[in-house]
Amino acid sequence: MLQVTGFQENGVTLILVLFGLGVTIGNLVGGKLADWKLMPSIMVTLILLIAVLLLFTVTSEFKVPAVLTIFVWGIISFILVPTLQYRTMNMAHEAPTLASTLSHSAFNIGNAGGAALGGLAIEITHLQLVPLFAAAVTFIGLIITIMSYQSDRRTKRT
Repeated sequence: MLQVTGFQENGVTLILVLFGLGVTIGNLVGGKLADWKLMPSIMVTLILLIAVLLLFTVTSEFKVPAVLTIFVWGIISFILVPTLQYRTMNMAHEAPTLASTLSHSAFNIGNAGGAALGGLAIEITHLQLVPLFAAAVTFIGLIITIMSYQSDRRTKRT
């Protein structure tokens, strides 16, 4: 935000507050979607997250579009938290509490891996292209989610 968009340091705080508001909205929406149609919601959300990440590679140069994209990014990315948590607990019939802790551990590992990949992306390309790398990783997650959903559907038929 400082280098690409040109915000002053004190402006970044307000942007992070707006992102936090988006995160809160995303969590609430994600909880509703988890109860409604879990796997389709996860897949659609991943597609939307890919779109937002790709969009940010363009909007990051412009202040208002960048801030709006960051707000939407917060919403979309945190729709995944309750939906993935619910999915994990559904898969662990025998030990949902243990699964819940593993889910949070996986989020933390993902954060660390994302930071490492982001650092690598900055090292070999440009700061503005980091969301492109994030979109690629999200696409891999989408493929895995689709495979998991198809496996569930096959299991239910037999």
